[in-house]
Amino acid sequence: PSYESEYGKNALYDLNQIPVMSILKADMENANLLGNIPSSFPMGTGISRLYYRTGNLFLKTPYQAGVKNGIEEIFYPNQNLLASIPYQNGQIEGDVRIYYINGSDKMRLSYRNGQRIGNGLMYHPNGALWIKESYQNGVINGVQEQYYQNGTLQSLIPYTQGQIDGNVSLYYNDGEVLAKLTYQNGKVIDNLCYTVDNIQSKLNDIALFKLKYGMRPIECFYLSEGNSY
Repeated sequence: PSYESEYGKNALYDLNQIPVMSILKADMENANLLGNIPSSFPMGTGISRLYYRTGNLFLKTPYQAGVKNGIEEIFYPNQNLLASIPYQNGQIEGDVRIYYINGSDKMRLSYRNGQRIGNGLMYHPNGALWIKESYQNGVINGVQEQYYQNGTLQSLIPYTQGQIDGNVSLYYNDGEVLAKLTYQNGKVIDNLCYTVDNIQSKLNDIALFKLKYGMRPIECFYLSEGNSY
């Protein structure tokens, strides 16, 4: 099967809302993996396998009666495990594990009836906790915590049914306050940013746009004319 037909409806997102499968697609293209690969899986029940052009295994998927059942495994070109995704009757069901190329944990998610539940965890390459958030009925709910690689708190972001709602706090990697924002139904209604020299200003539209799409940490700059950017 092609990448799009195989993964388009089952796209996974990491905790920064980056599509994992888009990352995999880039890996496939870099490795010259063709979109249509001969598979050892006859339609019905069995194991489907996709390979890199080098002959190394890229994807192994168990099927029963034409739908995914069991643990799907995705591999880096060096054959280290990239992802382990459990399926039951075509839906993700159980604990999903994503790994860095060196084999260390990158992400842990849990699914029930195809929806994310419980705590989602993401780790820095050095093994330190990066992001912790919780899910209810498939959407993020509660306070998301983000940390720098040195373990210092990076941000506290409250969510209500998938939308940022409440008081957001962002921090520099030395623990000093970077910005305080107030959200209502997913929209910023007030914000205050602090430069490294503790000068107060407002975040501009570019900084707010970056924040909305998870591009952190942001910095707060201040011009001598009194304009922030």
